[in-house]
Amino acid sequence: MREKSRDQNNNWRYIRIGFRVSENENERINWLIKLSGLTKQDYIIKRLECRDIVVVGNLKVYSKLKNLLMEIYEKLVDIDMKNSIPDDNLREIIATVAEVLGEMKREGRDYND
Repeated sequence: MREKSRDQNNNWRYIRIGFRVSENENERINWLIKLSGLTKQDYIIKRLECRDIVVVGNLKVYSKLKNLLMEIYEKLVDIDMKNSIPDDNLREIIATVAEVLGEMKREGRDYND
């Protein structure tokens, strides 16, 4: 059994909350979590509390975005080989990644390799 942990306000975290999602919802949630740079727990708590998710552009985030873009590319290649079209989830993820990269560029955080 895992030990109890404390949150940023030094409160004990010992209550578990669980819910079911579809395969598509799970995939979309996991992509958004990767993009945020947060843990799954922190991401879900912030979203449930309607708090903004702020992605701070730095070299680590840029590196994660590059990895996500490679995953997206591989998905698109797979879709192309099957002669199908991207689903709405993938389109939403691509739009979100583009938005984050655009915001990083506007803030002057353009990390070129």
